[in-house]
Amino acid sequence: MVGQGAFCGIDIKHLIFTNSETVISDYAFANCETLETITFPEEGVASIGNSAFRYAEKLTSVNLDKVKTVGDYAFSNTGLTEVILAEGATYGEGAFFSSKLERVTVGKNTSFGMGAFQRCTALKQVVMPS
Repeated sequence: MVGQGAFCGIDIKHLIFTNSETVISDYAFANCETLETITFPEEGVASIGNSAFRYAEKLTSVNLDKVKTVGDYAFSNTGLTEVILAEGATYGEGAFFSSKLERVTVGKNTSFGMGAFQRCTALKQVVMPS
């Protein structure tokens, strides 16, 4: 488990998670403005808390295709341009609020909180499951 606010605001460029049972708590990496890449294990991680990566402005992509729970505002105000979302996952309120997303691929049976993509003004393509 990465505790609440544990690495908030630090100058870090790359994160590599190796344990699929990892819980990333609220604000764990918020305000890490230099964060560029996040690598999750093939199985994903257990959950990502509220505002966990908020304001990671240099983060441009992340693969969430195995992460089942993403909290409120977890990736808001980030540089994300593309994201792949898991099947049967839940994304909280404003999960990608005001990010730079251009393309989103949605997994089957996925649910979103209010305003999950609000103010994503660059969003051009959403690929929905068949």
